[in-house]
Amino acid sequence: MLHADTLRTIGRVLDREEALQVTIDEAPREIAVTWDTRRCAAQSKAFRWDELEALEQGARESRGGERIAPSTRLQGGWTELLRTLGQELDQQEAGPSTIAGDRTWLTASWARAGGHATQHYTANELWTASGRRAIARAAFA
Repeated sequence: MLHADTLRTIGRVLDREEALQVTIDEAPREIAVTWDTRRCAAQSKAFRWDELEALEQGARESRGGERIAPSTRLQGGWTELLRTLGQELDQQEAGPSTIAGDRTWLTASWARAGGHATQHYTANELWTASGRRAIARAAFA
């Protein structure tokens, strides 16, 4: 599963939970997600990889190929923010990663050939990248 798909799926859960801050840790058998909300602190859930794949497949089927205009996406939502971060990680050919932050900034650390890397992202950088990719996709549609 690509980082973009995995993180978009986790983002949907975080949007439903109204998460404010998150930590996401990828491991060989599961992804551990911890988040805080206004209602309570430090909720967590571990997702097995096969469980995430089933959630993503269900979401893909419910979308039915429907395209959503960038202007109608939930600005500030975890789904699009994490999908875009996942696309960045896929572009970097990142291995297992750890992500922490809130809706204004995220820090990602990941394994890669020859070591590891860490990158800080502002939400504005990720929203700009998302917009560029949406325009590029529309040009090919």
